[in-house]
Amino acid sequence: MARDPGRGKPLVPQRHTMKEHWGYYAVSWAIVEVNMEDRVEVYRGTTAQITCIFTSDDGIGGMTIEWFYMTQQGKRQRIYNQDPTMNSVDRGTPFTDRITVNSTGAPGGVVLTINEVRLEDEVEFICEIKSLTDGRGEGRTKLKVFAKPDRPTIEAVQGGISVKEERPSKIGVCEVKHGFPKPNITWYRNDTPLRSGQYAAKIESSTTTESSGLYSVKSELSLKVKKEDKDAEFYCEVNYFVPGETRMTETERITITVYYPSTAVNVWVESPKGKIKEGDSIELHCYGNGNDPSAELSITYPG
Repeated sequence: MARDPGRGKPLVPQRHTMKEHWGYYAVSWAIVEVNMEDRVEVYRGTTAQITCIFTSDDGIGGMTIEWFYMTQQGKRQRIYNQDPTMNSVDRGTPFTDRITVNSTGAPGGVVLTINEVRLEDEVEFICEIKSLTDGRGEGRTKLKVFAKPDRPTIEAVQGGISVKEERPSKIGVCEVKHGFPKPNITWYRNDTPLRSGQYAAKIESSTTTESSGLYSVKSELSLKVKKEDKDAEFYCEVNYFVPGETRMTETERITITVYYPSTAVNVWVESPKGKIKEGDSIELHCYGNGNDPSAELSITYPG
């Protein structure tokens, strides 16, 4: 390959050139470096700002700046274009009426501002910079969108539960609405977290995607109860995500009525008091330490 005798660089055949030597042209592209944050996190309905910082061997004058986002189909869709003579927002995109691009106030810096952020704005944004000599570079930032859910609710089962039940019985239902991303629900018995299969527990959860795109989560706890559960408190812990952290909140605590059989029975003469004589009417009382309404207590007289 022929070389430029003045610069010692390879000569590449080109139609459009910078400098001609014997029908060959010396080509040199400026190095363009672009720096962006990996991710920007905001609440739905607020304003997001994505910064693009760039440098070039050619300096920063005369740069072409283009902003894109990645569609759900994995394609680049341009939303903004700026060159030394003009700038414009592309029409017909989801961002057309909600974005502006301005200088950061420092050389080599621009910021994309997105107003009234929506859930569907959670995509990857690309800032592409082109220099005067066709050097180019790009950076990418993922926008993460959050919505704080409503306060969670809990509802206990109505009526009592017998320890004689062979299968787990419904204890209650927890629900948290209108969160994004999807919140997580954990059941607790006193201060011990419960998992399906643990302590004969059964937990069934369902998720609903609202028309707004927000998530609502419902969780139902069933348990094979024991006598000790009459004094237990049940509640739900909800973990949800917000910009920069994970937060937690709890429901109110509920108790359940547990039916269990007697393990000891006491019988006594309520009246008359003192000695009993032939012909007296006797009132006997019988007490068991269980509380099963279906249990029967009977007094028999042998003989």
